[in-house]
Amino acid sequence: FRVLLEEDQEDDTKRSLIQNHLNDLGVTELILALITRGSDAIFLQSIKVGIALLHGGNPLVQETIHMLFLSSQNDETFFFEIRSRIRRSMSEIKEKQQFYLRKLEKSNAMAEHDHVLSATNGLDLWDLIQEDDDDSEKFPETGFIEEILRFL
Repeated sequence: FRVLLEEDQEDDTKRSLIQNHLNDLGVTELILALITRGSDAIFLQSIKVGIALLHGGNPLVQETIHMLFLSSQNDETFFFEIRSRIRRSMSEIKEKQQFYLRKLEKSNAMAEHDHVLSATNGLDLWDLIQEDDDDSEKFPETGFIEEILRFL
C-alpha cells in the first residue's frame, strides 16, 4: 500500500482517491490494530502506511481515525504503545549520545597523552557522529521517533 501511495505523491487527486479507497477497505483500522500488536518491524511498516494514508492531510482518513478512537474500548492501547515507543526513543538517543561522548573523551585523551595534535583533537560531538557513516548496527532503533512524529 505504502509504495502505491508514495508513487503518486505528485498527483494529489489520484493519491487522495487511493487513500480513500484503502480507508474504505479497512486499512486505516488495520494499521491502528497492528501498531498496538506487532513486532518492531510490523510497527514500523504500519506507521509508514499510516503516514502514507495521511499524506496531504486526507480528511476522510483523519475522520476515520478519530471515530475509531472514540468508538473503541481499547483505544488506550494505541496511546500506551506510542508513549512507550517515544520513551524507548528517548533512551536510545541518550545511549547513543553517551557512547559518542565517551568516544570523544577517549580521542581527546589519546591526543593529549601523545602531545600531538591529531585529526580528532578539537572535534566536537557532532563531528564525531558524522565520521561514523552508519551507526545503525551499533544502535538499532526500536522506538522509531521520526516516523511516530510524522504520523502524529
